[in-house]
Amino acid sequence: MWIFLGPLEGNFEDGASIANLIHMNLLRKLLEKIEHRLEFDRWYGAYALANLSAGGVSILIPLYVLHLGGGVGEIGLLTAAGNLIAVPASIVWGSLSDRLNSRKIFVVIGLFGIAFSFLSMGFITSLPLLLLLNASYMIFWMSSASVVTILIIEKEERGRWDDKIGSFNLNAGFGWALGLAVGLAWTSFAPAIVTDALSFRYLFIVMGVSSFIGGLIAYRVIPGDIKFDRSKFRGRLLEAGDMITERFRYLPIHLYYLLKPGKLFSVADQFGPNLTAFLIAIGLIYTGFSTFFIPLPAYFKTAIGLNDGIIYLLFIANSLSSALFYRGASKLIKRVGPVKVLRSSLYLRILMLPAIVLPFLFIQNVTIRLVVISLFFVVIGVSWALINVSNLVVTSRLSPGSIKGQVFGFYNGVSGLSAVVGSLIGGYVAKSGSYLTAFLLASLFVSLGLGIIRKKVKEAATSQEL
Repeated sequence: MWIFLGPLEGNFEDGASIANLIHMNLLRKLLEKIEHRLEFDRWYGAYALANLSAGGVSILIPLYVLHLGGGVGEIGLLTAAGNLIAVPASIVWGSLSDRLNSRKIFVVIGLFGIAFSFLSMGFITSLPLLLLLNASYMIFWMSSASVVTILIIEKEERGRWDDKIGSFNLNAGFGWALGLAVGLAWTSFAPAIVTDALSFRYLFIVMGVSSFIGGLIAYRVIPGDIKFDRSKFRGRLLEAGDMITERFRYLPIHLYYLLKPGKLFSVADQFGPNLTAFLIAIGLIYTGFSTFFIPLPAYFKTAIGLNDGIIYLLFIANSLSSALFYRGASKLIKRVGPVKVLRSSLYLRILMLPAIVLPFLFIQNVTIRLVVISLFFVVIGVSWALINVSNLVVTSRLSPGSIKGQVFGFYNGVSGLSAVVGSLIGGYVAKSGSYLTAFLLASLFVSLGLGIIRKKVKEAATSQEL
């Protein structure tokens, strides 16, 4: 990556050395042009490496739970515990960041902490320890994630926020997809070299090293702290979308004001009926998404019998389609309207969540079945880009200007708690009932949320400028 290119030092004793210097300078200029063209900053690379490690581990952890003798119920419990601890963790980290008026230190702490968690996972063989380390991972993830948007907009002019955040999302999204690709490659070829147990453990170590390198880069290249101006945070920048992958769609990543847990509910009466109804709908919708996604790797592994590499491949299709469509989603929403796009995307998901089982029931040819299910994941990924950006735009436009920050804090809290509830429901229903029942229940939650939006939220109510 270009972030490693720095000043060249030393004495040049021959023409070859001078030629090398010229080539390096040309390469550096080329990369700087690419960096400028794509609106990339060098410190984005640190987050790309962190997302690489998180992307690879996102599927590795549920697969490792199954390897250790756990089931879909344990996967739901582990995920719920991680999401639950992320909510207060983000509030604590955000509070400390504001109090110390510092961002960089929390990025560095977070990335090194993630590295510690993943490296430790490579040396444990028990479910309780895995649950504990997963909680540790989520705590440190929130340290770096809670300040990233603030870090961007504190150093940029307002007119460049959308482009910069969009470029950051693209950069981090590709990092996530690359992590999934590494997982795909490793789980496809490692079993021929090492035992299954060692293949899991070595991959945890590789992902830990990736995050550690990201921490080193963050320490070196993230710019110094800039004076924090709270008046900038009006939510407009959220049009670009503030999530990368659906794995972390629920977490309260951004806190635009100093939040306290009690404030999440004390301001509810200020929101008005439309915004309140919309936030309730968000809770139902995200509960449904979590109910669907949490048991999905176990469904593919235990019910269908897909190998680990194929499972990684499907989630790569989902991740890449989301990352690549974020900017297209923003353009479509500006042209058509956020409520119309949101409704259509939710209708699509209501149909597709339970339909995920159909290719395995009616298509016998293995290759055709894999192609069809991959297309399912592409469409689901694209729909996430549309849903996420639409949600954020609608929330911003329904929010009174004086309490936008508190509204988004409430939004993040609702979505975070929905992840906890959905994880437990998805794991329990899939374990005690069936996977299809869990997927149908997920579709029902989304349908209930859509029903509220259709009744309470009109396009005209969100037409004003941000």
